[in-house]
Amino acid sequence: MAQSVSLELRRTKAAPRLRGLADNYRLLGAALLVLILAVWETVTRLGLIDPLILPAPTAIAAAALKVFVQTREIYPHLWVSFQEGLLGFGLAVVVGVPLGLVLGRSRLFRALFEPYVMALYSTPQVAFFPLLIIALGIGLWSKVALVFFGAVFSILINTQAGVINTDRRMIEMARSFTASELTIFRKVILPASVPFIIAGMRLGLGRALIMVFVAELFSATEGIGYMIVRAGALFDTPKLFVGVLVMTLAGVLISEGMKRLEHRLVPWLSIREEETR
Repeated sequence: MAQSVSLELRRTKAAPRLRGLADNYRLLGAALLVLILAVWETVTRLGLIDPLILPAPTAIAAAALKVFVQTREIYPHLWVSFQEGLLGFGLAVVVGVPLGLVLGRSRLFRALFEPYVMALYSTPQVAFFPLLIIALGIGLWSKVALVFFGAVFSILINTQAGVINTDRRMIEMARSFTASELTIFRKVILPASVPFIIAGMRLGLGRALIMVFVAELFSATEGIGYMIVRAGALFDTPKLFVGVLVMTLAGVLISEGMKRLEHRLVPWLSIREEETR
């Protein structure tokens, strides 16, 4: 009870300063972005860079307006890529987190299966894509499987590391109060592993987005990756950049959402970050 009150008081004291720092950082980030766009626009307008290689931001904005508002052609591609990414990454989380918890908690399972996990993690998952196409066809599920294999090992390994790095003193303290193994897992190990799990999910997200693009590069007639490849083949670089920026923005937004989820689930992390500034 006393620890909860102390944590709440620290959060209350730290909140105004955290908000002030966040606002300052956002202003600095916005100013830097405006400067980069201004320099980018200037060098392309002056002809210092071939617009076929690096189109001006205004040309990219015009292409975005066209595909989002005028022709609306991007929405079917977004839907296909969204399905592939969501299903593959969701399955990676559902499988990777429980397996990581088991491997981290059980020395027997770790000794038996960790070498295979590391071997598969070290293997380029793209190499399995032809086999996945043979097994699952060129439709949705072969791409979902590739996204799954791209993301699951980062999540699994980070989750395992979170369990292994749980403070042993906390576990022994819980045992000294006659806590059961299930209670120790729920109250000590799982909360301590959350930052590692979220970090693994953020790493897995980047790999998942890469796999979405790779899958649509090799066998697809729809999807953001297909749109990017198609635009490149037609030398439509503004449209190509629109596709790249869409995937980049999706990754940034999801990663930021995971970061906020981490601060909600593990509130003492934000306080610790504040105290180290």
